[in-house]
Amino acid sequence: MRDDSLYIEVGKAIQIIQLADQAFKRVLLMVFPGKVFIDLETFQKNDKILDKATLGRLVAILKDRVVLNGGFENVLNKYLADRNSLIHNWNEIEGWDEEAKAIEFTVSVQKKAAYLCYTFMGFLRAWIDQVGIEGIDEQFPEGAPFFATIDSEWKDMINEFVEETKTT
Repeated sequence: MRDDSLYIEVGKAIQIIQLADQAFKRVLLMVFPGKVFIDLETFQKNDKILDKATLGRLVAILKDRVVLNGGFENVLNKYLADRNSLIHNWNEIEGWDEEAKAIEFTVSVQKKAAYLCYTFMGFLRAWIDQVGIEGIDEQFPEGAPFFATIDSEWKDMINEFVEETKTT
């Protein structure tokens, strides 16, 4: 019988996955919208579409809007496959019946999700600077350590992930 270690790791993975997926949606909505929104209604409609989209659909939308660096595309595709395995088909993961292997797989998904969360937040922070939004840090002082990490280590790296933006 398993102890609670695996279930704790799965719970952590789900939390980080949710953060990464939400950050991804915000990037698609704000940073790479695919078109210029001329009114609030169109913006809100796009927001609802993204909220209902599967992760696979979000990846496809991103690829329609930007040319990804090959390495980043591979990371994104691997995350998609592993995340979907953990969420939808955990019982089909090789070695899932061995607790150590199941935990190892789950922790690897956590790391991929955290990496993407930092990446997407880097895109958002760079976009915030580009459009000149001020006062974000003051509104969320509890996020200061996280934002400091994004600003010092990730924000300037985002150019490595996207080759070019496609226009529609």
